[in-house]
Amino acid sequence: MRSESDAFYVKLITAVKKQQCPICKKKTKRVHNYRTQHIQGPIISNKPGHHTFYEKLDMVERYQRSTRSIQTTALTYTAVYWALDEVRREVQRTLDKKARIRMKRSKKLLWKSSYKLTEEEQEKVKQLLKIDVRLDEAYQLKNKLDQWFKESDEKTAKEGLETCLKEMRMSNIESFHKVVKTFKRWKQEILQSFMYPFNNGYIEGVNNTIKVTKRMSYGIKSFERLKKKILWRQEIRKVLL
Repeated sequence: MRSESDAFYVKLITAVKKQQCPICKKKTKRVHNYRTQHIQGPIISNKPGHHTFYEKLDMVERYQRSTRSIQTTALTYTAVYWALDEVRREVQRTLDKKARIRMKRSKKLLWKSSYKLTEEEQEKVKQLLKIDVRLDEAYQLKNKLDQWFKESDEKTAKEGLETCLKEMRMSNIESFHKVVKTFKRWKQEILQSFMYPFNNGYIEGVNNTIKVTKRMSYGIKSFERLKKKILWRQEIRKVLL
């Protein structure tokens, strides 16, 4: 018996004896099964599994929480727009085909900040909101949250958030009740985002530029040349910005 990194090998030997041939009935040692054979046995329980896992460190959890605190902009907008879009889809299901298609094609106007709408777009939004009172209520709540997020600062953010949460709790729209739970769960991080106005937008932009450069550089054999091309594009980016 011998042991290797991936298996145990056990050698079993039987004594060679003369056997009777089933055809001619003569005794012979020329038996077909007298050869080396590999037999697969059951998995041995105390053998190392070689699985990958992460060490549990308290510092990691604190670091992740600190990192999440500067990335709540996306969370805030995602939760609000998800709630508004949920109401839009509910209303949309009750419409006839023509009105349903028109509303679906105009959903980006509902997501857009009200002060960015042109006169023509404002008129289209008014027509959409007349279709159902639930959609109008959801749109007004979205605008209030949008206004709070863009106009608040470190001193006024907490009071403004409490006002918005109170109005959402008073609403009859279930989707915004879920938004309230999300905001309460991430309240500390959301308020910290007004204290530390950082996000990973610049890093994402750099990563995107690198990916585009890499796609444009298929066929380049030298890694050093590709690296210089990426660094050069970043310098150009700084000049343009």
